[in-house]
Order: sequence, then C-alpha cells, then structure tokens
Amino acid sequence: MISRRNVIGSALGVAGIGVLGLPRQALAAVPDLFPVPDSRLVKAATALMESGGSPVFTNHSQRVYQFGALLLKKAGIRSFDRELAYLGCILHDLAWTPKFKGPEEFMYRGANMAGEFLSANGVGVADIKVVQTAIINHTDIGALDPRPEVQIVELGAVCDFNGVGVEFLDARQVRRILDYAPRLDCKNEAIATMDEEADKHPLGRIACKRPLFDVMWRNAPFDS
Repeated sequence: MISRRNVIGSALGVAGIGVLGLPRQALAAVPDLFPVPDSRLVKAATALMESGGSPVFTNHSQRVYQFGALLLKKAGIRSFDRELAYLGCILHDLAWTPKFKGPEEFMYRGANMAGEFLSANGVGVADIKVVQTAIINHTDIGALDPRPEVQIVELGAVCDFNGVGVEFLDARQVRRILDYAPRLDCKNEAIATMDEEADKHPLGRIACKRPLFDVMWRNAPFDS
C-alpha cells in the first residue's frame, strides 16, 4: 500500500500533502520505460489525446504513465490493470487541450468525455468508472482511493508537474522518460492553462489550489 506519510518540500511549508514513503531499494530491476499496453483501445485513446492539439499535454500524459507506473512498482505494487491505468493517464488532461476545452471544470469535462469514448469502444461500466475516478481525482492531491489504476494518475501527475517522487528514481530513468516524451514548454503552458481554468471557475478546485500549484510547478526540478 502506498504510504503518504512524508510531506512535500518543507521549504514550501505545505502541510497535509503526502508523498510516497518508499525505501531506497536496488534500481537495477526497474525498467527504464514501463511497457505501454499494445491494444487497439490504447492506440485509439492516444490518438484522441493527440487530436486535442497540445503536444505539451500529450507528452505530459505519457510521462504521467511512466512516472506513475515506476513509483507504484517502487512501492511494491506490481499487479494492476495496465490498460485501465494507461487510459486514465493518457486522457486525464484531455479537457485542457484546445480542441476539447469547454465550460465545465476540466476534470469533470474530461471524465465525461473519456466515459463517452470508452463506452463507444465497448468498455464496461465498472471499468469506465475507474478511469473517470482517476481523472477526477488527479488534482485532489492526497486522495485516498486504494486502486492503483486510480493512484497512478495522481502519482505520475504530481511527479511530472512538481518533481515529487523523482528522488526515488535514478537519473537514468528520469532522463529516459524525458527523452521518450520531451517536456517542450510544459511549465509555461501548464501555468497558462491553469490560470485560464482558475479565471473561468473562480470557486473551482484549480482556483482554490492555484497559489500552491503555481509555486510548485515553477519550482519543479525540470528545465521546462
């Protein structure tokens, strides 16, 4: 089970936001890249995300799967539905892409669009709900859903945007992931999109966490 007992960056003074409490184990057995399921559904979901018109968020979503899967493995979680996990990761920011933005808060809009896509592709209701929960929960840092298919999106997103959890991966792993899905102008585009979301929904989840996210994203240990 993932432990959230550590706290993100004491210098930031952020209380109550947990991080993986993981031992530093041997890294040799951890693959550079976590295998992406080779299924028709995965390819279709990736194509849907790419069609949104944001290479930055597409690459971010691919890194979320890689970082999240490796952190789950470091936590000793090896058995989970990799296809469902990938679907949550690749689609979690769908509603932040130019093509798919809309009037609703993006995590709810994205969950609804993902549900429609998955239903049209024959995915069962129970599995759709797992993916939708992962999308809705990923901005709720510290959400306690025990399912790894849900946890992977939050873990991967927090790692890629904030750098939390990078300390449990060696430089070889991180560099391979960044080469696989380059960050491009991730910080600037993410912050601009966050600002747009917060202005659109001043009482929404992103607006409430905007000051925290702004500091953490700008100070993440990545160049862009």
